[in-house]
Amino acid sequence: MNETKTTQLQDELQHFSGSEEHFAQPLLNHFIYSEGAKYFFEHAGDNGAYWMATDLATEFYQNLDDDFYVIKLQVNEDQTAILTANTGVDESTSYQKKYNYTDIEPSETPYKFYADVQKLEDTMRFYLPSEY
Repeated sequence: MNETKTTQLQDELQHFSGSEEHFAQPLLNHFIYSEGAKYFFEHAGDNGAYWMATDLATEFYQNLDDDFYVIKLQVNEDQTAILTANTGVDESTSYQKKYNYTDIEPSETPYKFYADVQKLEDTMRFYLPSEY
């Protein structure tokens, strides 16, 4: 495991607070994400992590029942990963997806995000905890 790269990315993500600019996935305009999330999507792994944005904007979004979620991405030593979401009220999992491979560096601490869902407006806003 490349401890330096993992620590560096996690440290860089901590510098984001608030968000003055938001972004949307092409063809998936309902998925709006912050500057910090954009940084994660661009810098996580050798090829970025926009695959995660696509999965959140499609599969995850289709199964939403609540208006707020805590989302975690745990990357394991064997380069597998698990994306989970819960409502933040308790730790019961509302959504889970396993990945057989990712080039994101393994980390003991999961990457954590928040999703604010406005079904009436057909939007999901995706943030780092420090930007929420």
